[in-house]
Amino acid sequence: SNQKIRSSKNSRYFCSLHYIMFSKKKKEDDPAVLHPSQNDDSRVVVIPIDESQHAETAFDWYLKNQRKPNDKVKLVHCAELEQPSGAYYPDYAVPPEAWQDQIEKSKDRVHKLMEKYEKKMKDSKVSGSVYSEMGRAGECVCKVADKSNANLIIMGSRGLGMVRRTVMGSCSEYVLHHSKVPVTIIPKEDPNKYI
Repeated sequence: SNQKIRSSKNSRYFCSLHYIMFSKKKKEDDPAVLHPSQNDDSRVVVIPIDESQHAETAFDWYLKNQRKPNDKVKLVHCAELEQPSGAYYPDYAVPPEAWQDQIEKSKDRVHKLMEKYEKKMKDSKVSGSVYSEMGRAGECVCKVADKSNANLIIMGSRGLGMVRRTVMGSCSEYVLHHSKVPVTIIPKEDPNKYI
């Protein structure tokens, strides 16, 4: 009789434990827990911007062809500080005031660019943010996409000539080969096509 009571208690304990484990497993396996972003219609879309027409074409293409109501758009400008004019050699001693002047000019350009795209987003009623990051363009775009858990990158192609592409490389090619998410590249020639 004591053995039956003990056995009954053990089976109740086992059943309770099994229920807890099963419930926990179900909760962890629930797609809503593993992939919360897939249960609503929201996406994070990263669009690199600069002062070129290529960037504007990519943004406009997104509005016309890819926009969804719950999208969060991150417009990012990846800034690289160029050497002041006159600094022809890597070891050339550039005066501090020349660097300061270059920094101020760069800040002014970036500020105007931010204002322009903030207005475009507001006018288009797009939800998201516009900001600037320092770094090489291709690496910077991939880093921002990783940090923001992006679902998609849309960017313009500069359409560099063969010589310039060989010497400089291509930001869009870098992103295409290093991105962990789908990349849509919009050629300037025909914005209705994409690769």
